[in-house]
Amino acid sequence: MQFLARASVRAFFYLIVRDLTVFKPRIFTTVINCFIWTLLTSLTGQYVLVRNGMPHNCGVFIMCANIMTWGLFDVKGQTGMLVRDIHTSRSIDYYLTLPIPQWMVFCRVAISAALQSIIVVGLVLPLIKIIFWNQLELGAINWFKFASVFIMVHLMYGFFTIWVASLIDGMHQLVNAWSRFINPMWRVGGYSFKWSMLYAISPWLGYISLINPTVHAYEAMRGAVLGQSGYLPFWYCMGAFVLFCSGFGYFGTTRLMLS
Repeated sequence: MQFLARASVRAFFYLIVRDLTVFKPRIFTTVINCFIWTLLTSLTGQYVLVRNGMPHNCGVFIMCANIMTWGLFDVKGQTGMLVRDIHTSRSIDYYLTLPIPQWMVFCRVAISAALQSIIVVGLVLPLIKIIFWNQLELGAINWFKFASVFIMVHLMYGFFTIWVASLIDGMHQLVNAWSRFINPMWRVGGYSFKWSMLYAISPWLGYISLINPTVHAYEAMRGAVLGQSGYLPFWYCMGAFVLFCSGFGYFGTTRLMLS
C-alpha cells in the first residue's frame, strides 16, 4: 500500500509537470492577453472614472477584481480542452490506466489549470505596479492575505473547471459554460461594487449573492490590498474557498468518473 501510494503521488506529480510543459510555449502570448485586458480596465477605472466622480482608488479597486477574474475567464478554455479530450481524442483513457486513483486524474486537471492561471497572473503583477505607480502602495498590502487568497481562489477556479466540464455533453455546449456560469458569476459577483453596497440595497439579495464564489474572491482580495474595513472577513472568505473547492471537486470528479 505504501508503494502504491508513492507511485500514485509520483505519477500525479509528473502528470502536472507534463501539463505545465505543454503550456510553456503559450505562456508569453497568454501573459500579453492578460496584461492588455488588465491595462485597459484598470486605466479606465483610474483615469476615466476617477475624473468623473468615482473614489480616488477606483482603479486599484478594479485592479483587485482583475487579479481574481483572469482565472475565471480561463475556465472556459480549460473546460473546452477537457471536454474536447473526453468526447474526441480520449487521451484521458490512457491517464485512467495509470497507477493512480481515477479521482486523482481529474484533480490533476484542476490543479494544472490553477497553476497555469497563477503563473500568468503572477507574471502580470509587476506590470500592475508600473501602471499605478504611486496609486498602489506595496507596503500597505497584507501579503499573507494576498498570497492566501491568490492561491485559494485559483485552486477554486481549477476545481470549478472540472465541475463545469462534467455538465457539458460536447463542444457544441461549450457556450453554456460562458453564458450560464462564468459571465453571470463575473457580472453580479462584485467586480465593480462592494458586497456591502448590495447588502444595503437588500439584505436578502446580499445573502443570496454569497453562493457566488467570485463575491468572496473580490472581497478577500480587496481586503488584502485596500484594508479589511468594509469587506467580508478574511477567514470567512477562506472557509468559503475550502467549501467551494470541496464541492466542485467532489461533484465534478464523481460525475466525470460516471460519464
